[in-house]
Amino acid sequence: LIAFGIVVVSVATWNQSEKIQERIMQSNLDDQSFVARLMMWESAMEGFKEHPVIGWGPFTYHWMHARYRNPAMQL
Repeated sequence: LIAFGIVVVSVATWNQSEKIQERIMQSNLDDQSFVARLMMWESAMEGFKEHPVIGWGPFTYHWMHARYRNPAMQL
C-alpha cells in the first residue's frame, strides 16, 4: 500500500512539473540509453493506467510491454 502511494504521488508530481520534464529532456536526449529507458517507463505507465490496483500479474512483462511498446523503440 505504501508503494502504491509512492507511485501515485510520483505520477502526480511528474504530470504537474513541466520544469522537471523539460530539464530531463534537454539534458539527456543525446544518451540513447536514457531515451530507451524513458520509452520503457512511458509504456509501463500506460500499462499501469489500465490496471492500477492489481497490476498485470506475474511473468506478464513481455506481453504487456509488447502491447504498449513505443514503435520508435528498436527491438
